[in-house]
Amino acid sequence: MRRAIGARIASLRFRLDRSERGFAKLLGVPRTAVSAWESGQGLRQGDLRLIANATDTSFEWLAGGFTPEQLETPRHAAVSRGSESRAGIPAPLDDDRIKPLWISIDEGLPEAITSAWKLRPEGSTPSDEAGGASDARRLRQSAVFLHVPDAALLSGGRASAYRWIKGKPENGRAEFLLSLVLMGRRRFEQMGRDFEGRAGSAIFASNIEGGRFSFGADGRYLGVNVLAQSLHARVPNVEARLMQPIAPDSQALRLLSDYVSSLMKCDEGLDRDMARSVADHVVDLCALLLGARGDERALAETRGLRAAQKAAICAAIDAGAATPGFSAQAVAEQLGVPSRYVHFLLEQGGEGFGRLVAARRLALARARLADPRFGRMTVAEVASSCGFVDLQQFHRQFRARFGDAPSGFRAKC
Repeated sequence: MRRAIGARIASLRFRLDRSERGFAKLLGVPRTAVSAWESGQGLRQGDLRLIANATDTSFEWLAGGFTPEQLETPRHAAVSRGSESRAGIPAPLDDDRIKPLWISIDEGLPEAITSAWKLRPEGSTPSDEAGGASDARRLRQSAVFLHVPDAALLSGGRASAYRWIKGKPENGRAEFLLSLVLMGRRRFEQMGRDFEGRAGSAIFASNIEGGRFSFGADGRYLGVNVLAQSLHARVPNVEARLMQPIAPDSQALRLLSDYVSSLMKCDEGLDRDMARSVADHVVDLCALLLGARGDERALAETRGLRAAQKAAICAAIDAGAATPGFSAQAVAEQLGVPSRYVHFLLEQGGEGFGRLVAARRLALARARLADPRFGRMTVAEVASSCGFVDLQQFHRQFRARFGDAPSGFRAKC
């Protein structure tokens, strides 16, 4: 996630036509800080708010990639009636597609969560006590919700604290929650155990056992709710793993976080088959985190892990294609896998690394040629900024893809 934030900071700097030194001067920070942030290093909440305020940019876009249109979208009903999944959890459908929904935590959590967790909000945030909720707090308490069969995903802010009551939930289904801290800190209390974690920390809890969790101000969190029965059959003695911290450097945890993040930005939504596949992938990754073994581990690695790795490769291409010298080796090093594995995963789906990179660069060049903010740049400068080294090759590929020369396309825009 931090790499994605770094890419958005770099994109913002480029749109402002600033060098690293000029951007640093605008923010009042050392140039080395800008370089580190764009690499995904040393990022703090205060840094993102500084950038957002100095550049009149949405904090939500910097932190999570959410556009103004998403921020302005009215709250949707979290669960629509009419469709039941194979496990009995209703899945929200909109024209047969399941879409991420922008919600306000202040207005309450989605029914898919409240019916499974007997939650009682507690306390108030410091901004409340100081005399009312500010706009910043309102945005901080927003989240994106995605409900697929067997899994409910929630990414964003939280109220300051919740307590949940021990016993059978309203919907009668036992669930496990994977709670991951993206920014800030969070404290969990359940089964006589306390756990407090900062960014990168994660833990599983049960909705059957009572407990309490509290969240730090300005934090961002990821919650993955899955049916307990889907993990009971795959992980021996799974209850023993509850309230046990998960290693923050776990590959499965990092991939799950990035995978869910990509799903939350899928504005076109998921069709029924894809939604079921996504649910399987999420449960697979949870099973790996909880210690699945033997055939179940092999299944999770072949299905869920590979799907998340492929999504991470595509996200890396989107974020880095414009970087000079961008290569499959660079993506492989980022993911901790051999470069030939990167090619293997893409070729399995009938895609190629080079084709995806070229398509991303062409799309970026087309967008910049049509954007008045890049009007001072020549076509050659735009091509170079998008990662093209050979200008003649850029012209050939652009015409083949869009049916017009770059200069002709820009003139029409």
